Amino acid sequence: MSPGRAGGGSAEYTLNLFDPAVQYDPYPAYREMRAIAPVLWNPLLDAWMVWRYDDVLSVLRDHESYSSAAMRERARQQAVSRGDEYVDNFGAPNMLNSDPPDHDRYRGIVARAFTPRAIAAQEPTLRRVAQELLAPLASSGSCEIVSTVSSPLPILAIAAMLGVDQGDVESFRRWSDDFVTLGDFPTDEERRRSLDASVALRSYFDLEIARRRDGPKTGEDLLSRLVEANEGGVLSNAELLASCVLLLVAGNETTTNLITNMVLQLDRHPEQRERLSDDPSLIPGAVEETLRFDGPVHWTIRSATREVEISGQRIREGEMIFVLVAAANRDPERFEDSDSYDVTRSSNHHLGFGHGIHSCLGSTLARLEARVAAEALLVAAPKYRVALADDALEYTRSNLRSPRRLPIERT
Repeated sequence: MSPGRAGGGSAEYTLNLFDPAVQYDPYPAYREMRAIAPVLWNPLLDAWMVWRYDDVLSVLRDHESYSSAAMRERARQQAVSRGDEYVDNFGAPNMLNSDPPDHDRYRGIVARAFTPRAIAAQEPTLRRVAQELLAPLASSGSCEIVSTVSSPLPILAIAAMLGVDQGDVESFRRWSDDFVTLGDFPTDEERRRSLDASVALRSYFDLEIARRRDGPKTGEDLLSRLVEANEGGVLSNAELLASCVLLLVAGNETTTNLITNMVLQLDRHPEQRERLSDDPSLIPGAVEETLRFDGPVHWTIRSATREVEISGQRIREGEMIFVLVAAANRDPERFEDSDSYDVTRSSNHHLGFGHGIHSCLGSTLARLEARVAAEALLVAAPKYRVALADDALEYTRSNLRSPRRLPIERT
């Protein structure tokens, strides 16, 4: 842990990013931070917080000065502070929490599967699946949106890309949800569930990998490509498993949150939803505005690889930085009327999918899944309403934020 900065001339702001009240609505805290300083020391997190759009952008694009391996180091530090043995739930570094050259090696193996052309080929299937998932809404007049479409649609898509059994979607969903529950202040139950999910996911992929090694080499799916890289010495056994787990978890969690948040925001802004129903060509803009206004990813973590200065604040080598992406996406210096939700917003260069070498590999797929889900929902229930009071919404407890459940009714 780095030493405390109180009295060192830096501005402080104590914010528990994992507090349920903050998870429910972090935006008032983000607004308070704007009035204090662009870079703040958080003594509770023992880390800096950066929230200005320009500063967040500069950190995300400078992988030489700001290391993504901080994510692993942060988890190790937190385990030590609790007196626990550190266990890497991925089992090895992966493209999310590593720096070049390893990052480039991990990402390069799977990048071809996520090209715009490859993703566009999936649109007819994804459109059909979204319509089928929402069919019960037409007959019953109600559904719970997370379990009905927000979660199954991206899981089915990434399972198909990996080449694993789509019939295991419920297990994937449970393991994935439990895997990402860990934050800085996890409960004993959250730690147990996350570790159990890690073991289950790696055991599952162990079996799938063995089937490909023992069976015919098709090379047509992502998992076969990863196995080929392992057999060619490009990936170690542990890196192979870690990459499989990351693709499944990251391939669905972010998009699940994105779809759920968009359904909620369109209910809260019915005039915007009506515009989409009247003109579905505006739906891609609604996806982008949701990513900016209420995006799934609220922060990521970096550590300084050298002494740096951000907006006049000196940060020492090795110190942790919480990069508040969601706060940057509401920065009034970058976005006009930044606290308003506008599906026709122009020049919407949000940071919802990150930036630089760690920009989301699956962003094109996530955009497509969110678009087809919204299109299918607005056909099935153009004037739906969320059947749960705002104060009854329970949010996820990690840097990926959305309601856990969102029941809706057709009106």
